[in-house]
Amino acid sequence: MLIKNIEFIAEALDEDELLCQLAEECNELAKAALKLRRARTQVNPTPVTIKQAELAITEEVADVWLVLSVLGRDRASWATMLFKSERWCERLKGRGE
Repeated sequence: MLIKNIEFIAEALDEDELLCQLAEECNELAKAALKLRRARTQVNPTPVTIKQAELAITEEVADVWLVLSVLGRDRASWATMLFKSERWCERLKGRGE
């Protein structure tokens, strides 16, 4: 059923509209991440609980992944992720030097 839904959405919306949707969902994911940080630290208190904030992140990740699937861009290159993870690790190892 998911594949049929993805195919239907891909036929119903053009790439420009899907890119707008992707940007919106990425923004919502970013906001959910910031909300979780606020819930955890309580430096700037929020009425949202940590559990609620974690559930919101899960939902927003699913939204982003769905739009990426509709766009046919849901298969990240393992080689690219390996390169980026190695670069990130190097930066972390070099901090404070």
